[in-house]
Amino acid sequence: MNRATERLGRSGEYFTASVLSMQSDSVLFMPPASEVDLLFNYQETFLKVQVKTKSHRHKTERDLWKFDIRRGSHTKIRFFEENQIDLFALCCSEYGKVLFYPFHEVTNDKGTSKTAIYVKDEIIRNTNSHANLEAALKSITEHHNQLQYDYGRHNKFN
Repeated sequence: MNRATERLGRSGEYFTASVLSMQSDSVLFMPPASEVDLLFNYQETFLKVQVKTKSHRHKTERDLWKFDIRRGSHTKIRFFEENQIDLFALCCSEYGKVLFYPFHEVTNDKGTSKTAIYVKDEIIRNTNSHANLEAALKSITEHHNQLQYDYGRHNKFN
């Protein structure tokens, strides 16, 4: 990865951390070779955040932004699995916006992360990053509550 790409990625992490800091007193940066970019405390739990930053729209579809959400090319397994990531943060440097996607909302049939997320330019331009984060955190909470409920029901009858 060249310096300009590293700089863009790091700037996205800092910007994302600033949005997260409005929701949490504890936002931690992870070392560059880590599996996650940021950790932040939410409801007494640290959530793992993977930040993906773009500076320009998709080359062929001018009204779309393509965020590749695979792991780095230096790893053998390119896809994230459940419990590795809680939240994807898609940072658009052109508009100064971050869109948050809970892991469970961007998985494929195998239960791993999809290859990419495509977002319409209009959606990014009109997103309120703070409100979007609150909605994503609510989705994560509801998902975890449903998993606990399902687990309890399963164990109750076995």
